[in-house]
Amino acid sequence: MLEARDPDTGKALTTEELIAEAGILIVAGTDTTATSLTATIFYLVHYPDALSRVKEEVRKQFASIDDIRIGKELSSCKFLFGCFDEAMRLSPGVGAILQREILRGGLMVDGHILPEGTDVGISAYCIHHNHIYFPEPFDFKPERWLANDLAPAYSAFTPFGVGRTSCVGKYLACQEMAVVLARMVWVYDMLVQPGTRVGEGYKELGKGRQRKNEFQTYEKFVSSHDGPIV
Repeated sequence: MLEARDPDTGKALTTEELIAEAGILIVAGTDTTATSLTATIFYLVHYPDALSRVKEEVRKQFASIDDIRIGKELSSCKFLFGCFDEAMRLSPGVGAILQREILRGGLMVDGHILPEGTDVGISAYCIHHNHIYFPEPFDFKPERWLANDLAPAYSAFTPFGVGRTSCVGKYLACQEMAVVLARMVWVYDMLVQPGTRVGEGYKELGKGRQRKNEFQTYEKFVSSHDGPIV
């Protein structure tokens, strides 16, 4: 970035622009990955059948914890990766609406003509809970990502963004999470600490946050959260 030059003007990035770029890279490479991994752990300990299935898959695949590393064997753990996709569907790591500006001529959106210059967007959470693409949208079902035809689901799956601004570190993030979680379930038997409900939904949190088995996240561009205590 220090050496980057605008192809038209030859100008370099300013100090303020460099700081902004560095901040985005740091957050994108750490916070979102941590949130997605934490969400996956939350859902697994709240859905014991899924946790049992992923433990069985990992423990059968690897003879020792040292064998768990990025590679073909790890990538073959399809249910493990299905758990990540399902957790990111339910609780995406970026909670903010990523807006786009409508270009010249305007745009028709759901029967409404919006003029050029208008910023439009929709959060991943809303898309990910559309029952047309995801039946029983509030249930954690990793097996939905093992179906034969995944085109409809992936057409509405946007935890890493879409288009030219989609996350360039998607593959690395998924592999990082897979190594961490596979090693955890290979070594440990996990459960929610008895008597705690940190990270869970309940009525007192207000409308839309009453579901016990939904990981509660809060939009601060990325998604902030508390818990779970495992």
